[in-house]
Amino acid sequence: GGVGLVVGYASGRIGVFNASSGALVREVAGAHTSSVLHVRCIQPCGGKSAFISADASGLVLSHKLSKVLMMVRVTSSTLLDGSSATSGPNTGPILALACPPPAAAAAL
Repeated sequence: GGVGLVVGYASGRIGVFNASSGALVREVAGAHTSSVLHVRCIQPCGGKSAFISADASGLVLSHKLSKVLMMVRVTSSTLLDGSSATSGPNTGPILALACPPPAAAAAL
C-alpha cells in the first residue's frame, strides 16, 4: 500500500510515488517521447490500480500497476495516438482529460 501519487515530467518520464513517504516506487521511462501534460488515476481495473497519461504530441496511454515479488510493475498500452495520421486524425496535444464516473463509463 501507500502508492498514491503519479506525476509526469517534461522529459516524458512518469514517476509513481508513495504519497505518505515521498519515496519513488517506480519510474516509467520511454512510454512518452513528449512532455507529459496530464495524468489521471482511474478506477481499479481487474483488482489493479490504474492511471492514464497524455503527452504534448497527443499520445494517450493506459497504465496498470501490479505487485510482483514485492516490486511494483507498470504495464502500459496505447489508448489514442493523436500524433499519428495512420491511427486516425492527427489531433495533436490533448488540452483536457477527464474520466467519466463508473456508471457513465459502463454505458459507453
